[in-house]
Order: sequence, then structure tokens, then C-alpha cells
Amino acid sequence: QYENDSKAERTKAGMMAALRSGRWTHQAPIGYRTGSREGPSLIPDEAKVELIRGAFDLVAKGVTPAEALQRVNGLGLRTRKGTPLPVQSFHALLRNPLYAGRIEASGVSAAGDFEAIVPEDVFEAVQRRLTVVAGKKRRRASNPAFPLRGFVRCEECDRGLTGSTSRGRSRRYAYYHCHGCRSVRVPRHRLESDFLVLLDRLRPTPGALRLFEEIVRDVYGQRRKVAAKAAAMA
Repeated sequence: QYENDSKAERTKAGMMAALRSGRWTHQAPIGYRTGSREGPSLIPDEAKVELIRGAFDLVAKGVTPAEALQRVNGLGLRTRKGTPLPVQSFHALLRNPLYAGRIEASGVSAAGDFEAIVPEDVFEAVQRRLTVVAGKKRRRASNPAFPLRGFVRCEECDRGLTGSTSRGRSRRYAYYHCHGCRSVRVPRHRLESDFLVLLDRLRPTPGALRLFEEIVRDVYGQRRKVAAKAAAMA
């Protein structure tokens, strides 16, 4: 075990040294291919470079990430499995400084030994754009009138429910509903009341809390003994 741990530490130290020298030691992102030991650690994938650059240019010019993704997927951008790029992967792509020729990983910040696909000014413009879009999403999600919005999900399509009000003859009525498949529409007071009942059912008993505390103390004590024994043998 000690030998295995030593090898793991040496491997980690070697990877960190490589990162600090500008060499990328992990899987190549979409748009790059893994390089050689003698040359750059990443090589631009000519079949995808223009699509990647086009995606960054679109977002930098004000096109929404969703629309930019739709366009580049339509032009043929694909994952390694040959499927259209999903939304989460596209946002990660737009945030990845590797495309600007920089390594920002594992606490390391260094210039890469590889060619940048996207100019630095375009990359920074995209980051500012994404920050604005994320800020708008957070403000919309924090509506105190509908505290369960986005948290409770639709049983049919698994999208987070949204909330809105509709005007009746004498007053307004609040509802949670699914904006995707539109199969759910429930009055706000009913859903929130049912949620409170569920929380009360899930409340741990005093006995369960005491047992959990004992388990935590027991595991912590065992791990301290193992750590102390390992330190004495080092």
C-alpha cells in the first residue's frame, strides 16, 4: 500500500510539473487532438477548429449560447461518440481557457505549449457574456413568491417547474406549472403545503440523530488511529 501510495504521489507530482511547464496531461478537449511527447501536447483538429471558432464568435457578438449551439450542431459539431453536443458540454467548452492557449487547472495557471484556437480578446468577451447571462438566470430563479420553482420537477419530462399568476374575476391566482410538456399545473398553496408535509415526514427522530452522531465519532476515531499509525511508520 505504501509503494502504491508513493507511486501515486510521484505520478501526481510529474503531472503537476508538466502542467506548470505548459503541457496538457488530460484528455484533449473537442477541437484538439493529443500531441506527442516531443512536440506540443495538443494539436488543433482541423475538422472542428472552424466550428469551435465560429461558436465563440457567435456568443461574443451577442448570440445566445442556446442559439449558437443549435447553429454549430447543425453545421456538424459532434462529440467523440458522434452525437450533437449537449448544452452542458457546450457551456463547459465556452468556459475552457485551453481554447485561448491557457492552462487553468489543479491550481496551475500557465501558458500552454500548444496553439490557441480562439483569440484572447474573443475568449474574454465570451466570458463576460456568459457572466451576464448567468446573472440574469440567477435573478429569475430567486423569486421569493415561488420558492420551489426549479426545485420541484415535472414527473413527465423532469424539467423544473416554473411559477406564475393568472388573473381571476376578483383576484390573482398563483400556480406552479411545467413550461416544457405542460402536463402539470398545481395551485401554489397546495404544492407548498404538500412539500411541508413531506419535510415533516422526512424529519429524523431524536434517536436517529443520536445514532448518526455516534457513527460519525466512531469513524472519525478510527481514521485518526490509522493516520497516527501511518505517520509513525513514515
